[in-house]
Amino acid sequence: IKEIMFLKNTVMECDACGMRPEVTGPLVTVTQFSRCLPNPCFPGVPCTESGTGFRCGPCPAGYTGNGTHCTDINESWECSLCSGICLELLMGNLPRPGPCPKPGVWGGVKGEFCSPGQVCTDINECETGAALNCVPNSICINTRGSYKCGACQPGFVGDQIRGCRSAGPAGTRRCPNGEISPCHEKAECIVERDGSLSCQTNQDSDGDGHQDSRDNCPTVPNSSQVDTDNDGLGDECDEDDDDDGIPDLRPPGPDNCRLVPNPGQEDSDGDGVGNVCENDFDRDAVIDRIDVCPENAEVTLTDFRAFQTVVLDPEGDAQIDPNWIVLNQGMEIVQTMNSDPGLAVGYTAFNGVDFEGTFHVNTATDDDYAGFIFSYQDSASFYVVMWKQMEQTYWQANPFRAVAEPGIQLKAVKSKTGPGEYLRNSLWHTGDTTDQVKLLWKDPRNSGWKDKTSYRWFLQHRPQVGYIR
Repeated sequence: IKEIMFLKNTVMECDACGMRPEVTGPLVTVTQFSRCLPNPCFPGVPCTESGTGFRCGPCPAGYTGNGTHCTDINESWECSLCSGICLELLMGNLPRPGPCPKPGVWGGVKGEFCSPGQVCTDINECETGAALNCVPNSICINTRGSYKCGACQPGFVGDQIRGCRSAGPAGTRRCPNGEISPCHEKAECIVERDGSLSCQTNQDSDGDGHQDSRDNCPTVPNSSQVDTDNDGLGDECDEDDDDDGIPDLRPPGPDNCRLVPNPGQEDSDGDGVGNVCENDFDRDAVIDRIDVCPENAEVTLTDFRAFQTVVLDPEGDAQIDPNWIVLNQGMEIVQTMNSDPGLAVGYTAFNGVDFEGTFHVNTATDDDYAGFIFSYQDSASFYVVMWKQMEQTYWQANPFRAVAEPGIQLKAVKSKTGPGEYLRNSLWHTGDTTDQVKLLWKDPRNSGWKDKTSYRWFLQHRPQVGYIR
């Protein structure tokens, strides 16, 4: 009976988390869930999985859009008599260079009649110095009606996001991501999943959790690193997020669809919101009313199916590590064991958030801490809301005696040691601990959580102004 119940529960969990069980004899084979099956993109557009979901490729020739939704291009022409450049105007997209239309053909909304014998000539932005988007010491490639930025010049390494730096003398050792290796000559430089090294510089000017060398806005906090137009410049410091020629805020803006290209700024009902983003600000096919991130096309709903477990007491062996189960299509996560302290952290990054949920206490035999974290940068730097049921002294007195009081607590973790016995006891202890944890607020009523009870919670966090509610 126990074996049958185990198999039944396994199949139910696989169904809930989007994985497909295949029963073959006494074994259960699980096929990994794919966000690209079935293909959510426009027909003919390739789909690739990313850490936050999926990404669609460019629309097919003759269409415009974000890859998820593509519309047929309504072509017109503009001939500029001043510069002699002919541009093809795309509906809902940037103008692109094209061949000159025949003389006498009308050139579009802002166009002119093309006079007989008119010659359209290309301007070389790389020679005139107009190629301002290319980083110094990189190769500028002239194209018809525009330009593009290429690789770094000989003698330099890097790219258009990190910049081009001197390659250094012959024999300089580098990591796989192009950084000069800070490791010993006999040691291997390994790049972790998030792009950071085994040895980090910890240079983070804006304090958003991203090293300056890999931050697309190194002086402006933007933990989400959202870059709508994929130009290497994050939205927080990009004056034209959708690259449609209409500045986000400055005159002649503001852009009435900041994340969706609409150079014509069409607004039929005159409500200040452009037609192309009405009711769906980021054009991700999820209306704003039910979109958990209406200004980020890569995030549409809560999904914990892709997460990492962070063990806060890796050396401790008194209890097992946490065991998490994800239910309800990724919208619910359950900790099933009485375990060492640990976190379940998703891979999606945010800036400011309105974060809400329901917290279920499904026990009548334990009184330990439970809660949630936010603004997670790494395992030694995050905020945590913790709730203890009753007072208790931690059972391991080393490296110091830690006493937990009942009640909700808000703590800022900035640990010099990271996960281990010091951080473990510091989190348990109610109060400040030097170089580890700072207690920002505590419920003065010392009210502990109750058994078999559900609690609704709501958090507002605006890191740019230091606001937590």
